Amino acid sequence: VPPPVAALAIGGGLTLLATILACIAAWLLSNRRRLRSMTRLGQYRVERELGRGAMGVVYQAQHLLLKRPAALKILAPDLVDAASRARFEREVRLAAKLQHPSVVQVYDFGVTAEGLFFYAMELLDGITVRDLVATHGPLPPARAADFVRQIAQALREAHGKRIIHRDLAPANLMITVRGEQYDVVKVLDFGLVKRIRSMPGDEDHRGPSTEAGIIIGSPGFIAPEVLRGREADERVDIYALGAVFYTLLAGRMPFSGPTPQATINAQLRASPVALHKLVPELPSALVELVNDCLQPEPKQRLRSMSEVLQRLDALGLPPWTQEQARHWWKNQRRAAA
Repeated sequence: VPPPVAALAIGGGLTLLATILACIAAWLLSNRRRLRSMTRLGQYRVERELGRGAMGVVYQAQHLLLKRPAALKILAPDLVDAASRARFEREVRLAAKLQHPSVVQVYDFGVTAEGLFFYAMELLDGITVRDLVATHGPLPPARAADFVRQIAQALREAHGKRIIHRDLAPANLMITVRGEQYDVVKVLDFGLVKRIRSMPGDEDHRGPSTEAGIIIGSPGFIAPEVLRGREADERVDIYALGAVFYTLLAGRMPFSGPTPQATINAQLRASPVALHKLVPELPSALVELVNDCLQPEPKQRLRSMSEVLQRLDALGLPPWTQEQARHWWKNQRRAAA
């Protein structure tokens, strides 16, 4: 091809590429604006934005016919590639398999005419464990144990269906009130859930929860074997549950640093400050339970959520009663009024 013609061909190709990129950018911007100003999505009336995360935006909404409140999670327009859609759909389908009261109930799933992927789940009014600890500090051991018991029961059901969560962390745990029941724990964000490999050929059996070499999860709560790129099983949730338990009792994470990478480095190279040094009055058996969940080597950890629950029961802690929980919630509402 003569140089002038070649230059023209290259220039035309660049012009076409620029046009395509401009169209994509305009489409993404249009969808972002639509998300911000959205008032209706399918059979749902959108009322207000609740929050944004890595996978998308969550809105408070109401079903137009059932008049039932719901939380709508919409896949971010930026994440329209096949891998992100597959991960979003997996989150919905696996979460929908779980019936435990401490798992958020999924109502609906669909795609709008504009191509927006969404699902509807029960609307929760409460406080995350992260915000609870940040605001109120360490919890009484009985209350912390009650929270952990509910989480362990929910994950025991999930593990029984060969599902692991992989991102159990204070930000993904909400404390709420359901009817007349106080201090109900809800496990949120199954965006990293996966099926545990049961036989060769099972899909999605990769161990580490990474994408393009980037660790996905909550630093400080990701099991060391995941950070090292090894295969994950139920014990990654046991490690994370131990880190959550530690946080509830100590009022601080077992590992932390000025940056996410510094936190990860601390997990891989150091041991957490001993719980009994932070909270001397804790029973030794309770400290041992947390330590046995937080073992860096999976083989040294407790083997199942059933074992966690057995150890919890063996502690003989005084129960955290509904009367105590109701009193706490009433005080919070009174203070907020």
